[in-house]
Amino acid sequence: NNSQGVEVYDILAYGIGGDFVKIGSSSNVRIHNNKLLDSGRQGVSVISGSDILIENNDFGKPGYYVLDVEPNNDTESATDIIFRNNTALGFGPETGVGHGFVACGSGEAYLNIGNITVTGNTLTGSSNATLDSYFNQNQHRRLYNITFTNNKASQIRVGPVLEFKSIDGLTVKDNTQPLSSGSLYSITNSTGVISSPNTTN
Repeated sequence: NNSQGVEVYDILAYGIGGDFVKIGSSSNVRIHNNKLLDSGRQGVSVISGSDILIENNDFGKPGYYVLDVEPNNDTESATDIIFRNNTALGFGPETGVGHGFVACGSGEAYLNIGNITVTGNTLTGSSNATLDSYFNQNQHRRLYNITFTNNKASQIRVGPVLEFKSIDGLTVKDNTQPLSSGSLYSITNSTGVISSPNTTN
């Protein structure tokens, strides 16, 4: 909290009741090359902050989301976040809103959420190893510049798996998610959308 220039790396963690890393009011944060076996809540929660790089981590199986970008009041912002080349077994114990790969903009309010990139991540487990993600679930304001590319999941899922709402500047392409039925994504009230191709079989 309230920090600049923080690096978190080479940690083996397990048995955590809450989040592995929680970021508030901080900038220039790098989280890399950690191994998390399990946690009761998120792998990483960004409540507010900017210039955050999360890469090359093994997140095991967090209880809620692997990544949660969740400002909770109208003075908090989360911008310029890169989440890339991470792995996870999945998330648990359920699917649906409240559990998943990424949640972004699902808090009670926010000032700005934008310039978020989620790319090159892989979920490899046999339980809840899907790309289930929710962007702007509560739609307090509009998100901007959201990129979701080259992410892969191993478990078959009924679509839609990705939900995007009220976003200006959205790229969704080159993701791999097996589907038994339905579509990979649902996009509503968004502009500047680039959304193909993705692999669903």
